[in-house]
Amino acid sequence: MKKILLFAGLCTFVFANAQQSVTLQQYDQLKASGQLDPHQRYTIIPSHHNAPAVNTARYSGPSNAQNISCNCMIPLDTTFQVVPFVAGTGPDYRNDDGSSPVINLPFSFNFFGTMMDSLFINNNGNISFGAPYSTFTSSGFPNANFITIAPFWADVDTRDAASGLVYYQLTPTHLIVKWDSVGYYAMHSNFTNSFQLIITDGSDTLLPAGTNVSFCYDDMQWTTGDASGGVNGFGGSPSTAGVNLGNGVDYFQVTQNDQAGNLFDGPYGNNDGVDWLDNMQVLFNTSINGNVPPLVMNNTICDTIDVYTGDTLRTIAVDSISFEMYFMTPEPTQVVTD
Repeated sequence: MKKILLFAGLCTFVFANAQQSVTLQQYDQLKASGQLDPHQRYTIIPSHHNAPAVNTARYSGPSNAQNISCNCMIPLDTTFQVVPFVAGTGPDYRNDDGSSPVINLPFSFNFFGTMMDSLFINNNGNISFGAPYSTFTSSGFPNANFITIAPFWADVDTRDAASGLVYYQLTPTHLIVKWDSVGYYAMHSNFTNSFQLIITDGSDTLLPAGTNVSFCYDDMQWTTGDASGGVNGFGGSPSTAGVNLGNGVDYFQVTQNDQAGNLFDGPYGNNDGVDWLDNMQVLFNTSINGNVPPLVMNNTICDTIDVYTGDTLRTIAVDSISFEMYFMTPEPTQVVTD
């Protein structure tokens, strides 16, 4: 039995203090010394090396070919571009706490009744609407200050050459953002995380009918950066996965993680183990109004399972293969029983 919470409105992003502009070097020094104001919005002043520009750098590594029907991770190919983070330097745009320039969508994304046509990709494992976010220490949802979809909000740092990068693919009907083997602050790559976000116009067949958002995870190895109280990638302030519209009512939390291992007791229980996310997919629909049915989470099931009224087994064995299925309630008053 798992529980989760839900969504339905929108708010304006408000900062307690005025915006402050700093150079990349000043920002790095403030963060390393623990002097960044958590209530302050910081804007990185671009240099001639990292000024926003149209990005033409595309993925040029191995094809990463795989059986997509059995794995929700979309293989990287030349249709993916490196996200042109303002705080990064091309062509790789390696950075810490950077955000993309505004990305205009060629489709409308239904975010609980509000049709979104632009967004920002943030290095720290999320996308945002209305403003870029450099916040590296995540919080649980609900939170009045963030309008975000976050497959894994934590302190991603890709400045080490051994870290992977962040890529995106934009088509007339979907956006894919892929954090590919990324490291954590401060410039660590002894552990890396690979995860993916897909949003669609609601009709793209990349996702099953009735869904327009997908979180997908490959190998997840760390949870917390040094500036968030982490030691060797764990402890401190947990990472957060979920959706938040900032009105205190409409939000969705999948998990908060601060440790290795497979421990999981629901999205609002104790902090969970990040390995629980390995090979997991979460599908949901942000265009549904009213009651939302329980969400099914799975570890890349590669077959069809028929479940009929009256079935009571939470683990279904087919040809001696066990499929573990998780059901989460999207509203706090709902209860899932088997």
